Amino acid sequence: REEQAANYTSMNLKGSGGPSGSIDWDSGDDDDGEGNGGGGTQEERKARQAKKKRDKKARRKLRKNEEKREKEMREDEERNIKGMQSKVDSYKSKLMNAISSGDPSKLQSLLDDIPVAKEEVDFEHLLCSCVKDRGSDDGNKGNPFKEELRMKVVKVLIRNAGPEAAVQNEERKQKRTPMMKASTEGDCNMVKQIITVCKEHEEETGGASKVEINGRDTENGWTALHYACANGSFEVVKQLLQSLRVDPNVKTDPSLTSLTPPEGGEPKALSTLDLISLLHSGNTERLNGGGRAIQAINNTSPSWRSEVEKIANFLCEGYFKVPNPLNVSKDNGEEGGGKKKKKKKKKKKMKSELE
Repeated sequence: REEQAANYTSMNLKGSGGPSGSIDWDSGDDDDGEGNGGGGTQEERKARQAKKKRDKKARRKLRKNEEKREKEMREDEERNIKGMQSKVDSYKSKLMNAISSGDPSKLQSLLDDIPVAKEEVDFEHLLCSCVKDRGSDDGNKGNPFKEELRMKVVKVLIRNAGPEAAVQNEERKQKRTPMMKASTEGDCNMVKQIITVCKEHEEETGGASKVEINGRDTENGWTALHYACANGSFEVVKQLLQSLRVDPNVKTDPSLTSLTPPEGGEPKALSTLDLISLLHSGNTERLNGGGRAIQAINNTSPSWRSEVEKIANFLCEGYFKVPNPLNVSKDNGEEGGGKKKKKKKKKKKMKSELE
């Protein structure tokens, strides 16, 4: 009664007399939830309290059921994702087996009935897996299938994916295109096959679908020609330029690979000749970008240096019509007559020591 009186004093005083007014002790502070007040007999109040407890329990149960349903939906979604991923992985494994065994007919039958979304197949990765590693001559290293079958497999993949998958790099998962990887590894046959299939595609479409071969990668801003030149792939360079599709004057993307001029100023993009001149001299301090690609180049190897010098001669004589920057003057004591002078000095020194 005292607690009830205190509540009514602060919240629900009756009469205009304020605290001295009469209080309705029977009404209580219970409410039936419908704005009808909390009055009534003790049995009615107990019934209302029991109803509140039942409603609260029902709401709690409903909330738990909703949480359970949401959890089951999340688990179902995760199972579906895992199942789809497993399906994709299984299909990719079958494709890789067909590629590694050099079976173009089996590969085509798998591609005729793709059980997943086509973008899940990742044709760029499959084409890159066809590239023969540098130094593997018989296909036993890197690609365990014969050359003729390998080229048929490459053609099947490009035909199904579209030539853009082999040469273009826009919004692709691979940073470098299959054409760039083949140019890096010196895989001349694959480069030739890619160019051939691209030409066939353009002829079939009446020239309406032009394939861009001079695209740059998203990692270093290099083209396939830059990769071929930088890695000393002389035969690939000839194949690219003689296809009449590759621009010999193409330059790097200056935002990814550029050269700071000796006098300072704005960095500039590099032509293929600029790039191999810097790599041949070993003076790469002013070179911005191209990190991992440059680190992978063994510019101290005699075979690499001789191949790069052949490429420089080929570019200068056939396209740029300028003196070869890699030919050092005979009077500078580095090459040509300079080597003879060094030998003569060494012989004179040995003779004087013997005397």
